[in-house]
Amino acid sequence: MKRIISIAVLVILIINSVSLKTYAYDYREDTLESSDDKEEVMELEQDIIRRSSGNIYSGSATGNTIDFDSAVKVYLFEADELIALLDNGVFQIETDRQYVWKIPVLENDKEYRYTVVGRDENGSYGFTNVISPIDVEKQTPYIFGDIGLESKFSDIEEACIVSIPMWSVDFVLVKDKGMKIIPYATRPDFFGFTNGMVYSASDMKKFLEDYIGEIGVHAANEGGGAGTLLHYRNRYFYVMGGVSAAILIISITVLIKMKKRERQKC
Repeated sequence: MKRIISIAVLVILIINSVSLKTYAYDYREDTLESSDDKEEVMELEQDIIRRSSGNIYSGSATGNTIDFDSAVKVYLFEADELIALLDNGVFQIETDRQYVWKIPVLENDKEYRYTVVGRDENGSYGFTNVISPIDVEKQTPYIFGDIGLESKFSDIEEACIVSIPMWSVDFVLVKDKGMKIIPYATRPDFFGFTNGMVYSASDMKKFLEDYIGEIGVHAANEGGGAGTLLHYRNRYFYVMGGVSAAILIISITVLIKMKKRERQKC
């Protein structure tokens, strides 16, 4: 009898272990192709290309297609929310957490471009294009190629991308015998960390808390390096710095409203 019970317990443990492995989240496997967003996002392709073609740096043209296979889901956080996550050390993103898709558009010896596609509370989609000279550090290197996670970690259990848009900084969160975090900011010198370096949750928490101590938790990262060209249909705005949360929401919302008006006219 004891033997049967022991075998049953072992089987349950194995099933639970397999279940945990199955449901462990890895952003590299959470593709646009398998997402409910696929159709709506891909419908924006020609509009994204049209709005991104040519710019103030080189005047070069974007290609005729967008690399949707490289799209990455990025969850949006306020600074204090991310600090709370790091403090708790619990690797968990709420299912209703707001997110965007970041998709590479172009990279050459003079510039790089990507688009940020989001959805409003009504399920309508819009986008913001980001253009920057190549000598400005990328906030999104993970969409332009392999950032070498396998070489940095020996046993990746989970991995996801989170962002503090107000500060123009993204983070790769990795669970590997504890929570680790890799930052990518347009101006890493503002924070004191190095882009692409692996930090512990506690070390990154201190970087962010020190930064908050200087500028305040809701202050925008003014003067951050990347040039951001926002497209509201036929209106153009150039803003120095990364894509702040407010700008991102406004640009997406305006585009969505204009699309609705055009449909109503038809």
